[in-house]
Amino acid sequence: MHGVKVQPFFKYESQTLVTAANSFKDVNRHSFGGNYYIRGQNLKWTAQYLRALPQNTASLKASNEFTMQLQLMYW
Repeated sequence: MHGVKVQPFFKYESQTLVTAANSFKDVNRHSFGGNYYIRGQNLKWTAQYLRALPQNTASLKASNEFTMQLQLMYW
């Protein structure tokens, strides 16, 4: 594979539950990361940082998450 082997990404998610009884579980998530393609889609390394921000509650705290993944496809 020639050319660029790095792919940055950004993601925003919003979880809003319909019933008022569950509204304290509403969460907004912001994340960014990157893919590094070692051998195209057959061997790829991904790293991502995610920030979860609970809405409508003081009982849940904001949280941070860092995820790393190695994808290997063999056939």
